[in-house]
Amino acid sequence: MSAMNDCIVKVDNLSLFYGTKRALYKVNMDIPRQRVTAFIGPSGCGKSSLLRCINRLNDLLDDVKIDGSIFLDHQDIYAKSSNVPALRRRVGMVFQRPNPFPKSIYENVAYGLRIQGINQRKTLDEKVELALRKAALWDEAKDRLHDSALKLSSGQQQRLVIARAITIEPEVLLLDEPASALDPISTLKIEELISELRNQYTIIIVTHNMQQAARVSDVTAFMNKGELIEIGTTSQLFTNPSKKQTEDYLTGRYS
Repeated sequence: MSAMNDCIVKVDNLSLFYGTKRALYKVNMDIPRQRVTAFIGPSGCGKSSLLRCINRLNDLLDDVKIDGSIFLDHQDIYAKSSNVPALRRRVGMVFQRPNPFPKSIYENVAYGLRIQGINQRKTLDEKVELALRKAALWDEAKDRLHDSALKLSSGQQQRLVIARAITIEPEVLLLDEPASALDPISTLKIEELISELRNQYTIIIVTHNMQQAARVSDVTAFMNKGELIEIGTTSQLFTNPSKKQTEDYLTGRYS
């Protein structure tokens, strides 16, 4: 499959345990660079658990054990020598519910830059504007940059959080059901934004919404009960899945 040739993330025989509960079973997949890859499957199938492995967010939980490897540009992110803060700068994350900081719109976007020691006003101004433009929020926010981000609508807050994630220019952007808490109009804006950003970032999205996966992604992975059942181009997986389990899920016969 040509879309898979240039792989940025390689998941190799990955298993994940929360205590004695096994959440992922020997998952293997290649995620192509500067494409949108969607993880679909029923609730509790391991989609978000896998997503959180890619920037090691599961490390923050007690009693987590991981077997196998994940490579980002051929570097094992679970190697003892791995620099986790550096990894999280390369792999940004946006959650299901918008989580802006109780700061101004400007300071939300500038936050990651300031952590990196960038404090020159001209540089901050340029990078904040660029990130807000990329997140399709500049026109709505440019006259209120110093207002609290909490005054924005939910849809605007989610685009702000995406701007905050991309201002430090990650290579990979993880989106964990980024539109599930939003109304249809805001959802459409997020989907349009994903389409705009796909040429600059590798995007991995977890979604319960199969129609959304079909609309926004180039590659789709179907998961069930902690296993990767099938991965392929979105058009192939939705129109001609190779596994009966996938077909049953897509046609509503899944139980």
